[in-house]
Amino acid sequence: MYRKHISDFNVFLSNNPSTSRKQKARFKRQCARVFKYNKLTPITTLEDKLAAGRRYRFLFLKSQHIYSVIHHLKYKCHPYKGSPDPMIIHSTFLITYILELTI
Repeated sequence: MYRKHISDFNVFLSNNPSTSRKQKARFKRQCARVFKYNKLTPITTLEDKLAAGRRYRFLFLKSQHIYSVIHHLKYKCHPYKGSPDPMIIHSTFLITYILELTI
């Protein structure tokens, strides 16, 4: 199974003040949802926040990274080959292969 690596969190807000305000509100809402500030025992320690971020695949620190599965491609190893080269068994989009012929 192939995975994508998500890292290097940066906040880029819009130059438009109303859009910037909406983006900040969305980020605060997402933080409240992930960290569950409204619970009786809210997540306050950094280790708990990092665990919640991994659980919900939510980046909030620059040093964080997440490995996420690529769901639209499913691979399996070819049964007659000794090497674990992936063979595509299902794809929801067209993958084109470019063959280079050298003469």
